[in-house]
Amino acid sequence: MKQKRQVFRLTATALIAILSVACSSEPDAIDASQSQPPNSRKPNDGSLNDDSQSKPAEKELNSTETSCDQSPLAARTTLDVQYKNTVGVDKNLQSLDLYMPEVKNPCAGVPVVAWVHGGAWMIGDKSQIGFKAQYFNSMGYGFVSINYRLSPNLLKDIQPLQDSVKFPDHPSDVGAALGWIHKNILTHGGDPNKLALLGHSAGAHLAALVALDQTYIKDSNSSWNPQSLRCVGSYDTEAYDVTAAIQSASQQQQQLYINAFGILQVQWTKASPITHVKELALPFQLALRGDIQRQEILQEFKAALERKNNKTEVINAQELTHEEVGRVIGSPADQVMTPAVTQFIRKTCFDP
Repeated sequence: MKQKRQVFRLTATALIAILSVACSSEPDAIDASQSQPPNSRKPNDGSLNDDSQSKPAEKELNSTETSCDQSPLAARTTLDVQYKNTVGVDKNLQSLDLYMPEVKNPCAGVPVVAWVHGGAWMIGDKSQIGFKAQYFNSMGYGFVSINYRLSPNLLKDIQPLQDSVKFPDHPSDVGAALGWIHKNILTHGGDPNKLALLGHSAGAHLAALVALDQTYIKDSNSSWNPQSLRCVGSYDTEAYDVTAAIQSASQQQQQLYINAFGILQVQWTKASPITHVKELALPFQLALRGDIQRQEILQEFKAALERKNNKTEVINAQELTHEEVGRVIGSPADQVMTPAVTQFIRKTCFDP
């Protein structure tokens, strides 16, 4: 595709239509819940409030020390923990929520699943987790939902600025969050050596990219151990190859990608997980659905992973919409995503 420097203004109606088939998040990412600041949520189970929580989080950012309390830890939720502090950035965009089950042996900790939300790299929030926290906690795993900086929201017909948030800001934040988890999770009852990274839509792209190009993690945590990341769940995205996705997209869809990745093809290449595939012996679980182009990109990414001896498995999610792929995970009624994710997490990621 010839590079274009023209910036298109889109109507909300057109973008809502393409979000349902391209890089959208779950439906509630675009509803009235967006108007409620996540920081207004009240922490549960004795967790810290917003003001008191930000200070311990900053302390943890600068410390590699962990404590070992021999006493069991009760199940608890800790919201809005800041993992990174970039000047001028809303604290919420660089924070995470911790949902921990009862931990009988805090010295060892429980495995931890980290989740990256979708939303075309421009909308969505860590609070939109559906059944996931309860689902993973019921299996005895910690669950962490991650926020990251967002590109301009084209649904509001915003003209993107030249210096607006775009690649590599999104993976830099997700990498920093995973680095924070590895460094600090033991103090919350989690095992820093048993981590899984999952994401949907734009979050599927970010989970795959950060797992394959771990400089995003190492930049925030020099003690990062690649063996700590046990598996990746990347559910429904075309952005395994950003260049191919842009070249085959409609003009309107192209603007979602340009909004997130800019106009330079060299950036598209760097942002593509398929560019960074290497021998990591890292299991991947993918979700197959959508049109032929979407399926071909997934199959090419799968083949690239396997050529480098990374195990893969694919969930046939054709009966689900793009939004449902992420939304139904953990739902007792779901018979497509949840059983496959359960098997993958238990047997492949955290096999005892």
